[in-house]
Amino acid sequence: EIKRIKVQKEFLTIEDIDRLYNTECEYPEVKRAFLFACFSGLRLGDVLALRYSDIQGGEIRIIQRKTKGQVTIPITNTIRKILEDVEVLNANGLVFDLPSKTTSNAALKRWVVAAGITKKISFHSSRHTFATLLVYYSKDIFTASRLLGHSDVKITQIYAKLIDDAKLTAMNSLPELQKKG
Repeated sequence: EIKRIKVQKEFLTIEDIDRLYNTECEYPEVKRAFLFACFSGLRLGDVLALRYSDIQGGEIRIIQRKTKGQVTIPITNTIRKILEDVEVLNANGLVFDLPSKTTSNAALKRWVVAAGITKKISFHSSRHTFATLLVYYSKDIFTASRLLGHSDVKITQIYAKLIDDAKLTAMNSLPELQKKG
């Protein structure tokens, strides 16, 4: 019998993302791609494969590489700003021109440290960040599930649990009253 191990999914708060946004990264394209993923929910493989032709009529439409399911993501002002923040369009039609995965992940880790964030963040944390923020701010787990391309809303429910755990941690960080005398 194989037992499931509970894995802690790291995610960033909106304050963490703001710190990253305002911190220099040695590879600006890594910064742009990671922030884009935080606000679109796309996996690294889908970010790497994203083409300008996938962006039409205010939406991003792709077939996810992992699940082969189609996902449509409306382009928000934040996504638009990130997409427009590029000096030169890639001749190959790709939206992002990232260094190797190893170089990108190493740059990401250094950038996170430079921003003063102590969480263990990987590129996939951007997807957890997107899901957690979406469930927290919209309170709509069904729409979050569709935007993430999940086949079942039960998969998305883990993000509601993450929010509950974060609330409990925050509440437990408050000092206790001490009776004197």
